[in-house]
Amino acid sequence: MTAALPTATPMLAGIETEYGIAIRGAPSFDPAAASLLLLARCQPGSPARERPPGAGSDDLMLPNGARFYLDHAHPEYATPECRSPNELVAADRAGEQILDRCRALVERDAVLPAGQRLALYKNNSDGVGNSYGCHENYLVSPATWASVAQGEVGMAALVPFLVTRTILCGAGKVGAENATAAAGFQLCQRADFFETLYGVQTTFRRPLVNLRDEAHATRYQRLHVIVGDANLAEHSTWLKVGTTQLVLALIAADRAPGVFRLRDPLAAFREVSRDLSFRAAIELDRGGRATALEIQRGFVAAAGALVAERPDLETYRGVVEAWDDALACLDDDWTQLTDRFDWAIKRALLERVLARGGATWDEVRAWQPVIEATAELPRPADPAADDPDARLEPALGRALAVRARAALRAEGLRWADYWGRRDLHFALRRVDLDYHEIRRTGPAPALFTRLEQANAVASVVDPRDIVARVEEPPPDTRAWLRGRLLAMVAPHVVAADWSELTVRLPGDAQQLTIELADPFTGSGADADALLSEVARRMAHLPARAGAVCTEQDP
Repeated sequence: MTAALPTATPMLAGIETEYGIAIRGAPSFDPAAASLLLLARCQPGSPARERPPGAGSDDLMLPNGARFYLDHAHPEYATPECRSPNELVAADRAGEQILDRCRALVERDAVLPAGQRLALYKNNSDGVGNSYGCHENYLVSPATWASVAQGEVGMAALVPFLVTRTILCGAGKVGAENATAAAGFQLCQRADFFETLYGVQTTFRRPLVNLRDEAHATRYQRLHVIVGDANLAEHSTWLKVGTTQLVLALIAADRAPGVFRLRDPLAAFREVSRDLSFRAAIELDRGGRATALEIQRGFVAAAGALVAERPDLETYRGVVEAWDDALACLDDDWTQLTDRFDWAIKRALLERVLARGGATWDEVRAWQPVIEATAELPRPADPAADDPDARLEPALGRALAVRARAALRAEGLRWADYWGRRDLHFALRRVDLDYHEIRRTGPAPALFTRLEQANAVASVVDPRDIVARVEEPPPDTRAWLRGRLLAMVAPHVVAADWSELTVRLPGDAQQLTIELADPFTGSGADADALLSEVARRMAHLPARAGAVCTEQDP
């Protein structure tokens, strides 16, 4: 018997994070091979598909309900399905701990040459034009998915919200990439890499609205949001997810503001990312302008009204209050957020470096094209006595020399200041990168971990909840059942996915397929019955008739 689809789709979300990876101290390295070092040390875990005997796996399903795999030469961690933003923050941070444990095991096993170490970064770009994603997934009704993907609501409501929520959940970044206009500091790491409005692709011509249609569930759709940054600060992740869930609830209820449709969403995304005043007016499609703050205020007001009317959204009242408070802080003084938001924490750190260098973000922006064109210029023994201009063509060739001189003249800069500003540029870039390293254990924890240990970063969830999610799946989604099943049948898994497990039991001529199509099947009587049924099959007892287990020829 099929249950009726609820009028309001329950909240459910997950996050997939592609981690940056490097081998520090190595002249070169293979990122895919480095990622496989991590996966080989992830225990327990079940291969998501059958592999030849003795072959390692590049795709693991974990007993905590998550997935850990190799994706485009990056290690990627996908959280289990979670019902609340708080639960998802815990699950996402648990992923950091799992990857860091694997990294520590690589060090313990001494598989790298002396002087080299594996480094993992929860960020979104490498500084030389490559971007990797942090994708959010939201369970929505087919009607809501269609209204976003095929209707006016996508452009009129979801896109303006996603473009401007950067002021809440951007991770911050020095400079610009992907042939976009130079920048000193940006709020968002991903804004430079979006080039179209709609599309199914995620690694080229990235779209603001992703149309990938892989539901992994019956009766629901999965909205794949790829515009967000990877966050370390719990408040950033919490508001990123909580506010987006509320906007999707507004869309489902036909209550989303529709007056903020943007004239050029792609340009607006880059503009919002570069606007450190939060007061740049963005052009609207039907005339007029609005700031990112004004657009976000329109959404928080609508969300607050919906939460006040809907008992099922009562748990989101705290999200609305924190959302509103953050916008007030941005309107007043952004430094009030330097313990909450990644971009604000990072900006405060970077501005200390900037102050020591006696420079401004405008100067960093002006020097960026010059320094990028001359990055390979050898450093002299005495920079103070050097004339960089005289060495450009012999060291770099005519094309780069012409480019560097043109950039210098366009900004009215002087070669006499070159080495001081180049040193400052790379000092800022080092802090920018160091902020994202997730090295939590060992004698030298990374920068963000040290900030947390100094109580300089506010938390959202109890650290014990994060530790629990390292081992245990959330109890109120199918992740609980999937995790329990994997723990029970791990040696016999043939294939595993979010919504289906296939096992081959010893001495059994047929494979057993266990369907997990309902994402809301958590712990309870139905789950206990299924687990008992599988346990009986493993004990070679006749299975009780049911719709969740089917046999098939191998």
